[in-house]
Amino acid sequence: MDRSDTVIAYFAPREVLLSQRLILKTGYDVLVLKYLPHDVAWRVLKEFLRKYGYDYTVITVDDVLVYGDNVRLMEEAHDILGDKVISALMTMGMGLAVNEVWFSVTDKVLTRRPLTYRDYGLWNIETVNRKLREGRFHKVFYTGFGFTLMPSKVVELLPCEGMVRVPQRWMGRLIRKVQQIDVRHSIELHKHGIEHYVDLMNVVNHLGNLRALVPRHRVPYGVVLVEKGKVIYDLSGEFPIEDWIKEILVGRG
Repeated sequence: MDRSDTVIAYFAPREVLLSQRLILKTGYDVLVLKYLPHDVAWRVLKEFLRKYGYDYTVITVDDVLVYGDNVRLMEEAHDILGDKVISALMTMGMGLAVNEVWFSVTDKVLTRRPLTYRDYGLWNIETVNRKLREGRFHKVFYTGFGFTLMPSKVVELLPCEGMVRVPQRWMGRLIRKVQQIDVRHSIELHKHGIEHYVDLMNVVNHLGNLRALVPRHRVPYGVVLVEKGKVIYDLSGEFPIEDWIKEILVGRG
């Protein structure tokens, strides 16, 4: 992983200037996927990688704050672990009114359905303390993709889909709840036998619920490549975004 063979894919369904300006200061090329439905954004990312040929992709999203030290630690982790899928440790959300600190990570296998919330086995600060005494890096089943490095060939294996509803037990009842996209991607990595590691020394803050920043009216979609924070190329015209969105709407009935 270095600045010549790596692109940061920045998923930006909202306008979060703090997050955006931090990611553009990393010195890496950044592909900004602006206001796109998640399934279309992944489709654009795959087509972009096929055309432009970056060896590594860093996945991040606009509700996560990534600082220079996070990037340095990710580079260090890649030097140590090699071509693994590596995620920073992501907090559950700064806006949660809870008395404990939780993180979006677990080493429990989440392929069984229906799941209850307890089945996720998410780590709290006590778990992280214990794990950190054992070592910095841990192989996990799931962790939030808020700041995740992977070989670009792995991106090809991940499904282009948005939020889907799966049967889950919630408050004693069987209902269909939205399954988070990064959970689905973790399941896909597991199916392909791809190892996924979390770096407990690299922590990124998840801002939590930012629904208020979701545009309430139609806004122009955008696919923009920023090269090392300076040169901007609008690539929107290279992808049939409107056609792909129509396909999704038809598929959803």
